[in-house]
Amino acid sequence: MRLGGDKPLADHTRADSFDYDVVVIGGGPGGYVAAIRAAQLGAKAAVVEKKDLGGTCLNVGCIPTKAVISSVALLRQMQNASAFGLKAEKVGYDLEGIVGGAKSVVKQLVNGVGILLKKNGVAHIKGTGSLEDPHTVVVTGDTRKKVTARNIIIATGSQAARPPIEGLDDFPNVWTSDDAVFADRVPENLVVIGGGAVGLEFAYIFNGLGSNVTLVEMMPQILPACDTEAAAELARHLKKQGIDIRTGSTVVKVQKSGNGGKVTVRSAGKDEKLDTDVILLAVGRVPVTEGLGLEALGIKMNRRAIAVNEYYETSVPGVYAIGDAIGEPLLAHAASAEGEAAAANVMGHREKVNYHAMPAAVYTHPELASVGMSEREAREKYADVAVGKFPFSINGRALGERETEGFVKLIISQKHGEILGAFVVGPHASDLIAELATAIASEITVDELIASVHAHPTLSEVVFEAAHDARGRCVHRA
Repeated sequence: MRLGGDKPLADHTRADSFDYDVVVIGGGPGGYVAAIRAAQLGAKAAVVEKKDLGGTCLNVGCIPTKAVISSVALLRQMQNASAFGLKAEKVGYDLEGIVGGAKSVVKQLVNGVGILLKKNGVAHIKGTGSLEDPHTVVVTGDTRKKVTARNIIIATGSQAARPPIEGLDDFPNVWTSDDAVFADRVPENLVVIGGGAVGLEFAYIFNGLGSNVTLVEMMPQILPACDTEAAAELARHLKKQGIDIRTGSTVVKVQKSGNGGKVTVRSAGKDEKLDTDVILLAVGRVPVTEGLGLEALGIKMNRRAIAVNEYYETSVPGVYAIGDAIGEPLLAHAASAEGEAAAANVMGHREKVNYHAMPAAVYTHPELASVGMSEREAREKYADVAVGKFPFSINGRALGERETEGFVKLIISQKHGEILGAFVVGPHASDLIAELATAIASEITVDELIASVHAHPTLSEVVFEAAHDARGRCVHRA
């Protein structure tokens, strides 16, 4: 929910009567970026954070999961060494080593955030923050103290949602992503509830480490908001790897038995019981807003999320909110962009974030990355939609790397050549999407993209070829 954008900007003039110009509650990718940006713009800034700096993303989310995924991807590649003319016998893994490597990456980056705060003169206040009034933050930790600020930015993030499933609370091994990323064992049988990015990534991880994985998604496709063709392509490859994907299905009951139990999955009105050792919940995340004192201040809410306008101002002047605390899109890089914008607005600017050009990625194998509209959304909104598509299977670099799954798909306006949406399923999709996000943000047409020569041989040529295909002039396709 976004509030109207016509109310006046909060007074950003510095006043010595406050301890700080800006106090940010939460030190995640939105919070610490907001504080640093505010300091760069001349503010005296502080971050209140009760845990390690970096938030969920750095400590138990984006960063360690990608480190673990890298280990699993390399393991798969070693198992396929013969495709490269290589011999790799008795390939295995050390789970403790995989987890230890991920923790090492996290530690390095957490320390780095602390260094960045110091370099930019941002104070780090340890403890839990809550609002006493629009200019006072109460910090509870080893001691209780109050700090005052002309402006406050709330960046408290989110936590894993827990669905109301019969018997779930009595089941002995229920994990969230926080637990799974540093798991001390690989379960023989794993049921993942939720077919979004988090569920898919952990299904990929544990399947690669040897678990029998069943993924249950209630919607008709994995990644429900994604382009149907792209989601289907990813699902096809994950199924080939051995992941049992059940779409249009729900977990209706959980029964404990010993150290595991049975999960009842309902599909098309029929129930099936599956053995499982661990249940991994990946049904989304909910904003962390309880205990902040928002209701007492009269800050408007949208369910559990904080309602803001396009400049991240809440209904109370001087109080801003960003990141997962305001709801969708629940992406770390979106939170960082919102943090930069909110910090600028606190200092008297009027900055917004372009969500239409906000990329998203799923780090399975193959990867899936997207930006902009799906084909269905585009056709519902525009009459002159064209689609360009090119597979990795006939790209020289992809063939050489034995990474031939997937395609690049562009959705364009035929009349003006505007790129409305882009989807990449394949190797390094999360990197390739940046060019297309830039194109959408900068309103670069598909014809201008075609005019930009891409190096050969590279994976980026698949983007180039898809652009040609959108105009019906693809050269390297029979």
